[in-house]
Amino acid sequence: MRKKMKAEPVFTPEGGVVKKIITGILIGASTAGISLLVLEYGRVFSEESLKYLHSWEYFISIVLIAQFFLKLGIYPAKKDFFKANYKDITLILACLVLFLILISHRRHFIVPQIFIAGFVILKVPQISRWILHFRISPPASVAVTFLIIIALGTALLLLPVASVSGKSTEFLNALFTATSATCVTGLIVVDTGSYFSLFGQIVILVLIQIGGLGLMTFASFFALLSKDFGVRDRVILRDVVRYDNLSKIGYLLLSVLLLTFIFEAIGAVILYFQFLPEIKNK
Repeated sequence: MRKKMKAEPVFTPEGGVVKKIITGILIGASTAGISLLVLEYGRVFSEESLKYLHSWEYFISIVLIAQFFLKLGIYPAKKDFFKANYKDITLILACLVLFLILISHRRHFIVPQIFIAGFVILKVPQISRWILHFRISPPASVAVTFLIIIALGTALLLLPVASVSGKSTEFLNALFTATSATCVTGLIVVDTGSYFSLFGQIVILVLIQIGGLGLMTFASFFALLSKDFGVRDRVILRDVVRYDNLSKIGYLLLSVLLLTFIFEAIGAVILYFQFLPEIKNK
């Protein structure tokens, strides 16, 4: 009897040349799509420039859909593939229906934006597994992940939407703030509450959270959400968190994140009531 081929996750560093090419296209298109969304909503553009951005968003959406059907074509077990990727199919059909509804309206450009954002969100667990499979030494992984986080944080804080004034922050100030937040040092060069907008403050908060717990911890958490999280992934996760009990490693990670968020919530409530009288006086 011929053994059925199981549909593998989209993001995986293993596989043949075709799969690696598809994965590369998928990652590149997703990164470009998210970058375009950040640019569009982070800066002010003319109508002509917006049309140009929307055209690229449509193109990236088509590329993402094309890679899905290309991947479908190379899997002989179609039924297994559909079961493993039913969320992608649902997203594609929902966006198609939404596009047909809005095609006669001026705001039809939101359809590719919804698709790109939804697609990346759906792939977070698989992206996390892909990150975990890169075996490098712990010191190197810490240095590389911190550099990546700081670079992304700096880019986001440079956007005009990140400041109250609506102007771009100086590069050194944005770099220092992102580095300080990621390394959880607490040092600032501008007043966070008055200088940065809500968007900028959220970026800083996320940098503090990722820097405090570690990118690999979050990657491991989202990887656990994947149904295909197997023994090999748990072994990798064991090396990341330095915990020997392989059967309880997922429980340990969830406990760490849960306790962290509980204590943060308690602290936030206490600080809220502490600052409430000052807010009322203003």
